[in-house]
Amino acid sequence: GPRPAPPPMPPAAGTQSPVGTPFARSIARASARSLFGGSQLPSLFSRTKDGITIGRGDDAETLDIRHVEQIVEHSQVRALCGALAAVHSVIQGGRGRTVAELAAEVEQQLDGPRGIDAVAAGRGDCARPRAMEVAAALNRLRTLQVGQGGGRKPPGL
Repeated sequence: GPRPAPPPMPPAAGTQSPVGTPFARSIARASARSLFGGSQLPSLFSRTKDGITIGRGDDAETLDIRHVEQIVEHSQVRALCGALAAVHSVIQGGRGRTVAELAAEVEQQLDGPRGIDAVAAGRGDCARPRAMEVAAALNRLRTLQVGQGGGRKPPGL
């Protein structure tokens, strides 16, 4: 008889995966000390639409987002810098959260009374990021420690 279809493959890192999919709900849990490799929020800035620089000097690294198709303007990347800072603040409580929960929290802040100022701190040159773009940036963050969802924390957190 005909062979059964193989199970669907999870999306490759950095591909377009809707935030509400099972993969996004169950993949990552972060803590404040794991998001950027330490508990202190590093400097976050962007000079182009291709990436976000995290930190300064010799310890700086670039978060490469040039393959996130939805990001087409530098103003979106500037807002993502603020969104990552907001994510860092959200996880200071120490409770692990999924990438989808973190992206939804940023979305909730953006929907609040402050709007884009919730992540852009009064800058007039930022475009509101969507939850999918926040999730894509978190997905590319090499210092993010991930573990299985379902309420379990990664070892050491």
